[in-house]
Amino acid sequence: MAEQLILKESMLHEESVKNIRVRENFFSDGRSYVSELWALEGTTNMTYYFAADGMEENESALEEYLVSVDKLVAKEEHHMGIMTLYVEGVKVYSVTVTVGQEDTLYCEARM
Repeated sequence: MAEQLILKESMLHEESVKNIRVRENFFSDGRSYVSELWALEGTTNMTYYFAADGMEENESALEEYLVSVDKLVAKEEHHMGIMTLYVEGVKVYSVTVTVGQEDTLYCEARM
């Protein structure tokens, strides 16, 4: 990988964010990531932060990547939102997947 950045939750938010659960780890390809499970107004979401490192900002490509590193399950419905951040000068994707809303489960998302 061209850019080596080890992400920490403290690098992503100016103030403490209320999350249900946070994990700092590495994907199977060695890329550092932070995952946050959080809820807001009846919606449960998982956000993954990881260095772009040459990946296209394309929903299909990012979904395929998250499936390939075993964070999402193939052929499930993935409602995703993508933002680009710069952390210590490195381009980082913030990919939020809506896991469920009220009594409707859309997909499984792993920490």
